Amino acid sequence: MSDLQGNVYAGISITWGGALIALILRVLARRMTKQAWWFDDYFCVSAFLFASAYNSVIIVWTKQWHLGRIFDEDISPDDRENILTYGRLLMLMCEYCYTSSIASSKFTILFLYWRLFKHSKIRLPIQIMLAVTILWTLLRIFMVSLQCIPLTFFWDKTVDGHCGIDSSNFFFGTVLTHFVMDVVILVLPMIEVGNLRLRLGQKLAVIGLFLIGALVCLASVFVLVESITYDEKTSQMPHDTALNFAWGGVEINIAIVSACVPLLRPIIAIILPTSFLSSYGSSHPISYATHSRPIKLTSIRTQKDKEADDSSSIHKLAVGQKPLQTIVSSHPRSSRSYSSGGEQDLTEIRVRNELVIEVEELTPDLQRIRRN
Repeated sequence: MSDLQGNVYAGISITWGGALIALILRVLARRMTKQAWWFDDYFCVSAFLFASAYNSVIIVWTKQWHLGRIFDEDISPDDRENILTYGRLLMLMCEYCYTSSIASSKFTILFLYWRLFKHSKIRLPIQIMLAVTILWTLLRIFMVSLQCIPLTFFWDKTVDGHCGIDSSNFFFGTVLTHFVMDVVILVLPMIEVGNLRLRLGQKLAVIGLFLIGALVCLASVFVLVESITYDEKTSQMPHDTALNFAWGGVEINIAIVSACVPLLRPIIAIILPTSFLSSYGSSHPISYATHSRPIKLTSIRTQKDKEADDSSSIHKLAVGQKPLQTIVSSHPRSSRSYSSGGEQDLTEIRVRNELVIEVEELTPDLQRIRRN
């Protein structure tokens, strides 16, 4: 295909719009739950700002400086060199924006994991991945800044300088590294969700929220392929780099979406009923006793449990909007009413037979007899 500009516009605009919608819904969900913003929220906004800068540069590059097009045969050498000069400058800007946006998205997800799972077994892996992400970000920015000495030689070939880093190997090495990091980040919550005492439908729903991150890994694969096939000595740089940067835009935009979706529980709860996520419960009828008042039992939660559960949109999505309560009752109730479903039925324990405990108050005489 000689003209790839349509591919660039479509890939950037569609995913950019999706990232904007996801971020807006994330903010609305935060307002609905009345929770204060934390590091993951601010990093998510940072990721979107850098992604917007990247997308804007790509659109300008495509519209004004030939990105996605093959040079015309009758183009003058001066015009050709002018296009290449501005193209290389915009490429450098994209590299900085890409690195900053991807890093911010990783920090968003990792700080979200820390907020949800900081008292779990994956506490140490989260800390390790945070450190690795910091190192990857610093290393990539360092390599981008020093790929040519002086850096202006990267886009302006009229100055004296040299480039010591092969662009193709640079793209491949750094993208491959962060692809592996994405896979590790994607797997981390699966370990913890697998240990939760949830019904199958609830586990699948929770895992599905995190699996959206698999789309980011898929986009990274396409970026890797384009990096491998890129020829640094090509005479058609605007055309040959178009898909590489288009897939890079798709990747950073989808990364923002995947970072927002796990926190959209209040929005999802409006669309999907809670009973949908709890549809794998038992529906066998149970007989009941005929008298006595129900006793409502609620679990005593420590501060550690509150931090682990109350701040977790994943936990709330799994169990529903209302807090979990256990009711022990011997009220008469038809088995049909119980088996028909309902949110309250799914969290009730019914007792077949009454257990009566009588406490005898000892008189002073009986107490003396007991002591003797």
